Amino acid sequence: MMDSSDSGSYPFREQKTRRRRTRRFIVLCAGAVAATYLFYAWLFGSILWVFTGPDSIWVPGSYGGLGQRFETQKLADDYAYQCGESSSLPFPGVSYCRQEPEETSSIIVTWYNGDKYIFDNQDPLGSF
Repeated sequence: MMDSSDSGSYPFREQKTRRRRTRRFIVLCAGAVAATYLFYAWLFGSILWVFTGPDSIWVPGSYGGLGQRFETQKLADDYAYQCGESSSLPFPGVSYCRQEPEETSSIIVTWYNGDKYIFDNQDPLGSF
């Protein structure tokens, strides 16, 4: 039988320390999730990027610098294009390809829900 002075399997001080560690871990995890979401909001130019798609897109290392931001436009479903080799962006389910022929400067981005966006890689919004 448990004595009335027994507070469970851990002494009171250890329980308090364990709860404090659990709270810190939860706060750390919530902070990591929030930081990741805000990073992708910056990457895709919209705080609502999950629902509305990218307003702009940051392409790292473009033109030998730190990167450039490009304005995107959503394509109609019946827009005809041909893509060369496809590459992925640092986000699951998002890829891009250069529109063929090689002389064109248009890049097609396939969003994770299947929507297509286009941007001109010769017309950046600015360096970052």
